[in-house]
Amino acid sequence: MVALRDDLLCPSFREYILKASLGITFFVVLWRVFPKTSLIWSAVSVGLVLSPEDKDTFRFGVERMAANALGSALGWAASLTGLDLIAQVLLAAPAVILAASALGIRKATRSALAAMVIVMSAGAGNVAGFTPSQAALERAAFVILGCVFALGLAAAAIGLRKLFGARGGAACP
Repeated sequence: MVALRDDLLCPSFREYILKASLGITFFVVLWRVFPKTSLIWSAVSVGLVLSPEDKDTFRFGVERMAANALGSALGWAASLTGLDLIAQVLLAAPAVILAASALGIRKATRSALAAMVIVMSAGAGNVAGFTPSQAALERAAFVILGCVFALGLAAAAIGLRKLFGARGGAACP
């Protein structure tokens, strides 16, 4: 309970709660308005990209966005093979891990794997009438949209803090 109290007293933690809540809610509302889209995956991306501290926010955000693009691209490529989903995963997961390592974004590998699964599962539950390949591409686009939106939220928060001379963004104890 002491840790929770300390977090709640920290301005950057409260700002993180606000950014995450607003960013995720924005895409959930859009998804409800446009239910035959993959907008829900933008909400997931917002949650993956945002962090409670400004320190390295953009570096981590860009790394996560690159990882999401990598996982989406390799998941989409695997979906084009026509193989069974299990075979696609067995092909794509090692490729994602190796590519993330080669690109120097190993810390964001989990985001890449999540994007891979999101994109590869596009054929299941496809409500827009797309082919599995088209649905995978749509999901990839919405994953990246969520990443870009989250980085924009982080930039807006920093800009507003500077404009109003507020403190925040520092690491919490």
